Amino acid sequence: MVGADEIEAVAWRRIYVANMLGGVVVTSYLVIASPDAYESWWRAVVSFLLITGLTAALSRAITHRIFRGAREWWASGREPTPNERATILRIPTLVGLGTTGFWFVIAASGGVLMSLAPDVSGARSVGMVVVTSLAGAAAGALSFVLAQWSLRPVFARVLRDSPPGAGGSFGVHTRLVLFWALGSALPVVGILASPFAFDSDRDALVSAVALGVVALIAGFGFMTVAARSVAAPLTDVRRALDEVGDGRLDVEIDVDDDGEIGSLQAGVNRMVIGLRERESLRDLFGRHVGEDVARDALERGVELGGEVRDVAVLFVDITGSTQLAATRPAIEVVELLNEFFAVVVEVVAAHRGFVNKFEGDAALAVFGAPIPLDAAADQALAGARSLAARLGAEVPECAFGIGVAAGPVVAGNIGAESRFEYTVIGDPVNEAARLTELAKSTPGSVLASAALVAGASAGEAQRWLLGDEVVLRGRSTATRLATPAH
Repeated sequence: MVGADEIEAVAWRRIYVANMLGGVVVTSYLVIASPDAYESWWRAVVSFLLITGLTAALSRAITHRIFRGAREWWASGREPTPNERATILRIPTLVGLGTTGFWFVIAASGGVLMSLAPDVSGARSVGMVVVTSLAGAAAGALSFVLAQWSLRPVFARVLRDSPPGAGGSFGVHTRLVLFWALGSALPVVGILASPFAFDSDRDALVSAVALGVVALIAGFGFMTVAARSVAAPLTDVRRALDEVGDGRLDVEIDVDDDGEIGSLQAGVNRMVIGLRERESLRDLFGRHVGEDVARDALERGVELGGEVRDVAVLFVDITGSTQLAATRPAIEVVELLNEFFAVVVEVVAAHRGFVNKFEGDAALAVFGAPIPLDAAADQALAGARSLAARLGAEVPECAFGIGVAAGPVVAGNIGAESRFEYTVIGDPVNEAARLTELAKSTPGSVLASAALVAGASAGEAQRWLLGDEVVLRGRSTATRLATPAH
């Protein structure tokens, strides 16, 4: 982290440069306005050294005095109090006003001294006061901007947890108007008033030339500084938006301005936070209901009710879960269930289905809803075989049964407007559940309905052996069984 002394030193050097530029303007006027410029060069040099020396000493004193509170707070490392925050944000304004006031004192003093000199006309004294005042106002405005620029790291910390606007900083519009007034409008006004303010045509012409030079130099300088003070933070905002557009949501901009630009910076940060929260909710939503269901809900909206779909259903249930809970610590049981269901989710997803729900020690997977799926029968049957093989190898502690069936179901959102879930309801779900119960006592632990095998491709169907017909519990018609061929 940059030290407070270093920040103050940078600010002081920049403020001194602003005051030195004012000294250059005044000195140039003294040379141009002199009846004999070649004989008065030494006066100009003395005036320049005197003005720059005074401004250097005063700039140092002003910045050290005004920055004292900021320096003490910065070193403490704590959050600022409301009074400290407001005081720190007013530092550039205080620097600008202090610099301008000092130059007005120089202008008044110089005018009085010149009026007392026997070889200096009253017109030249008036011109000296006008030019020095304009140079001072310009130096003050420039000092304000440069102090604000130097304090950007400090403002970034001050405004970290506080919205911009508390310090009453000049906004972009006010800054541009102020710089236009100081760099262009006032010198032009002085040029227009020169014929009426001076007795001789020469004095009026010299004053107009001097003010024209001030307008050209100061106007360009002010607009350059103003443009940089706006463009630099806006460049940071543009880069941040580009990164967000590329999918990065860990972007954060330092809010280092107390005006409109700071509000824009804070707004971008709030936008990114909102996008992160939305993405987190979307991810959480997808984990709860499945990515396909979440995507479908986001694209089409959510409403209660459902539609008839032809799907394949896979039901898997752990055998002896009650005994597991009675003989093992609860935490160990949960870890085992998570290990078991992790395999279920991975296998189902690999076969383009989705796990619709977890029911204690059982899981229901659907192939063909909410996203239509070609060859749903093949995917469900292949998934059942793969799941049985992996569970037996990776989670041998858990005996299980797997049942697979197919047919028309109603797929949709069931519940109330304030709380609902996506599910499938129909005879194939009941049939798969009953096949699962029977599969627990069947070698291989997997049973499918012959109707499902008949709807599969020849390549998948030949991997299954047809068996006896049984009337499953809770059903009135017989179901012919099918088991994987080994």
